[in-house]
Amino acid sequence: MTKKCNRCGELKSSDEYYPRNNICKDCKRSYRMNYYRKNKDLEKKKMREYSHLPEIRERNRLNALGNYYRYVNQYRCRSLSWYYVKRGEIERMGCAVCGKSAEMHHPNYKDPKNVVWLCRNHHIEREALCTP
Repeated sequence: MTKKCNRCGELKSSDEYYPRNNICKDCKRSYRMNYYRKNKDLEKKKMREYSHLPEIRERNRLNALGNYYRYVNQYRCRSLSWYYVKRGEIERMGCAVCGKSAEMHHPNYKDPKNVVWLCRNHHIEREALCTP
């Protein structure tokens, strides 16, 4: 399906328009760029105010930390498990299913010494069964 752009007047396919918009993406982009150039101070002020909203600050903080605080138990457990491997308290083994080279799977993140060694494919399968 084609539509006529209200700004440039060209006929373009409907995928070259944003939803519920009669201006094509190219015209909209050039309009926004020109508007930003003319109103740079105002736009920067808006972005500063937006970035200081509490929910935006929290989201940015979590993203910047690589989700550390969301998954802190998993990070601590993995770190301790590798420490135990280096000390020799956990023996590195092959996959428990097929015997190939393996990575650690933690059935319970509260017990870092409880590790099941699984290859990448079996680890993905096990994780799919564990996650709801």
